[in-house]
Amino acid sequence: MKITRIIQVLCVTGLIIVQTVQTAWAQEWYRNEFSANVGVGMPSLSYKPTIGTQSSEFGAGFGISYSFFFSRNVGLSIGADLASYNAKTTGDNLPALVYQIANPPGTPASGTFELRADYTGYEETQKATFLQIPVMLQFQIPVGKQYFYFAGGAKIARPFSSSYTASATSITTKGYSSFTGQVYENMPKYGFATYTNPDMPGSDTKLELENANLIAAEIGMKWALSDKVALYTGFYLDYGLNSVTKKTAYDLLVYNPAAPQEYTYNSLLQSQSEPGKPFVDKVSLMAFGLKLRLSVGAGFVASRKVTKEPAPVVVPVVVKESPKTKDEALIKEQQIMQEQKALFDLSIGGYLSKASVLNSKQQAHLDYRIAILKTYPSLKITIEGYSDNLEGDVFAQSRADYAKGYMVTNGIAESRITTVNRGNCCPLLSNTSELNRTLNRRILIVIQ
Repeated sequence: MKITRIIQVLCVTGLIIVQTVQTAWAQEWYRNEFSANVGVGMPSLSYKPTIGTQSSEFGAGFGISYSFFFSRNVGLSIGADLASYNAKTTGDNLPALVYQIANPPGTPASGTFELRADYTGYEETQKATFLQIPVMLQFQIPVGKQYFYFAGGAKIARPFSSSYTASATSITTKGYSSFTGQVYENMPKYGFATYTNPDMPGSDTKLELENANLIAAEIGMKWALSDKVALYTGFYLDYGLNSVTKKTAYDLLVYNPAAPQEYTYNSLLQSQSEPGKPFVDKVSLMAFGLKLRLSVGAGFVASRKVTKEPAPVVVPVVVKESPKTKDEALIKEQQIMQEQKALFDLSIGGYLSKASVLNSKQQAHLDYRIAILKTYPSLKITIEGYSDNLEGDVFAQSRADYAKGYMVTNGIAESRITTVNRGNCCPLLSNTSELNRTLNRRILIVIQ
């Protein structure tokens, strides 16, 4: 049942994210990133008990996220995670517990009794799973062909499931009557006895937990596996800001006058040693460890790819006479631009069917045009995308947007580039063969 709920939550969240980014992905894929992650380490229910020693337990978590990059260095992400938080408390000898109980039936005394209990070899393990919604701001810096990244933000966590299990080497119970001043012990009939390795019914039950607010940080490296796939490897730290336990004051050991030998056991996290003295004041979420994240879309990773083929050299234009006035200089620049335009307005083809990724030759052609645009910063261009008759228009637009993204991430201002979807309206050749269709799958870069 729990696994079914987990799958349902992740599927619904995934569908919402996919629908949200579908349009943006088709238009500017290089700004979008869809990820799946897994984290392992020491996620713990952190607290300081008044008795015994608390220790963290190994745990793990997994989730999905969507990121939008405002630039090649800055992005914002939101997602959904499931994380387990575990802890254990051990104590050899717990201080005597004192609780007020009703008069056990059949005892000669009247009035209220005190239940006095001594534990030896006590151990309690708590487990909790939280559904978390992280919102993170990511910064990434190029390091060679890869990226160093840091992310920081906040998480809202809601308890998904929880339980605790307790055990003890022995429990000795006694009853004290304030009416007679007598201590009752070694009376199993009334529940006053020493119980060795007691069966503790009711201990494997749910904890009463509340929502948590956390601050989160992550640091590591982002490795480009391909144009659209990257692997994140790093360290993470989550720190809870509030207590996740409800303000309850149960007795650790509950006496039942109707059935004296059947005790009820509660968790240390929600119990008191005596009235007004809880075992634990605050329980918060704390986690640190290693995180792996596989991303598709890769948020500007494609721009880090270095083509092995040298870009064509821009044909130099020699100006024999220096212009004497600003008007003459403008005329000369326009003449140079016209000469370059003849080489500029050529189509770039050779795309695979239903694909927009640039190969090394296509990147070289774009590098050539990038050099021209950097030389003449006043130039603006239009990138027209084309598809063959077997593809949808979305691939024509995707090719234009992909080329735009490559140029933007290599130093050309986005405001200088316009994209147009031409679909399959203007084939260079009839779409009667795969060779012809390959030539028709193209982009055309035109100086405005």
